[in-house]
Amino acid sequence: FPPPVGISTSVSRPDKTDSIASRCIGRNESYCQYFLSVSSNFCSIVAKIVQFFEKIGCFVRKSIYICSMILHANCKINLGLDILRRREDGFHDLETVMIPVSGLYDIVEVERVESTSFFEQRGLVVDCDAEQNLCMKALRLMQRLYGVGEVRITLDKRVPFGAGLGGGSSDATSVILAINELFELGLSEDRLVEIAAMIGSDTAFFVRNTPQLCTGRGEKMEPINLPLQGYYIAIAKPEEGVSTKEAYAGVRPAVPQ
Repeated sequence: FPPPVGISTSVSRPDKTDSIASRCIGRNESYCQYFLSVSSNFCSIVAKIVQFFEKIGCFVRKSIYICSMILHANCKINLGLDILRRREDGFHDLETVMIPVSGLYDIVEVERVESTSFFEQRGLVVDCDAEQNLCMKALRLMQRLYGVGEVRITLDKRVPFGAGLGGGSSDATSVILAINELFELGLSEDRLVEIAAMIGSDTAFFVRNTPQLCTGRGEKMEPINLPLQGYYIAIAKPEEGVSTKEAYAGVRPAVPQ
């Protein structure tokens, strides 16, 4: 019932609400301090875990390396070939435009191994000793120059040889490029061109593998822009073949008039 008129409704008594609020505030402060303490410890633990995995990740990144590469060693064609003169070193000065042919290629696999390096081949049979194959010559060159380790080279030969298509040169360049990656040598393109040129006259071309005007004995290259869109090429290889050495031995060099 409502209080009588004129009688005050205020009653002087201890304010329980204030007491309860004080206790709650005290408890909340304790909870907050506890929560902050737990959170701080938790964050510290998380930070340590993150640091641990960062160290593990760094170790793994340093320990893991590429152990195998498979490359498509495409062939090339020459658009014109002028053999200018015979050089004192036995090679010839020439002038030619080399064009890569992407649709015809050998498959070269290079894999790091702990044992002695070895070479195996399938596909078209190249009748020569393994150490005489340009792939192995490229490997031995890289081992002499940079002391790289042992690898297994597997060649699936598809490009006809004895046809001037540069299949062997492309295979050798693929080995050089693969070793550069597998052993993290970080060689520049110019240096790779220099190394490839030590193997053969057209080997350096496959480092760039784009249309090039080639001079010298073939290792000096200048990019050339040829509008070949809409053109097609058909490559036919008869049963007969002519080695590069035989071909150059039978020519009479002359500067075109």
